Amino acid sequence: MSTRMTPALAALLLIVGCVGVDVTRLDPRPDSARSAQNVSADEVRIFFHQSEVPGSYTRLALLKAHGDAGLTNQADLIHSLRKKAATLGANGLVLSGFNRDQGPLLNVDRAAHAIAIWFPAGVR
Repeated sequence: MSTRMTPALAALLLIVGCVGVDVTRLDPRPDSARSAQNVSADEVRIFFHQSEVPGSYTRLALLKAHGDAGLTNQADLIHSLRKKAATLGANGLVLSGFNRDQGPLLNVDRAAHAIAIWFPAGVR
């Protein structure tokens, strides 16, 4: 069996893991009660302003998704934010912005910022 890396495998390794998500928890309570609800990333609702959230909600965490601007787009960042929010037991995200930053070398990073929230089920 050859141990040489094929171009397809190398490309796959570049794509996988190209978006990271930093988490700053705001709610000190354990996630067990909320994550027991088994929220999937597809069920995490996106809001563009806090006023759009129906009713009261709990802020769980500040999230920052980031990746190389040449390998990611806004949809990739939002998808990663939704996945991370779901693992925290959140069923909503309030997006607070997108930006591009100069990385340590010549690369440019793309980033998205959001607040992971939980609001009562059944609220539309």
